[in-house]
Amino acid sequence: MFGVIYFVVCTNAKATIEHGCRVALSMDAHRFSGLETYPLGILCARRGWAEKKDVVNCWELKRIETELEKN
Repeated sequence: MFGVIYFVVCTNAKATIEHGCRVALSMDAHRFSGLETYPLGILCARRGWAEKKDVVNCWELKRIETELEKN
């Protein structure tokens, strides 16, 4: 999926973004209570200096469609 990295661990977040990869915040939640960990994903992205342009979840639908068409 067009170079998207799903963070499992935060340790390489900054290097991932510096190498031009896009990221997506994903919580493998199997029930509603599992969404409580979402802030950890946000902290991971912040630790890696991710900006809105780097996080696929923050993109407008049109941009996602455009990126998918390229690949």
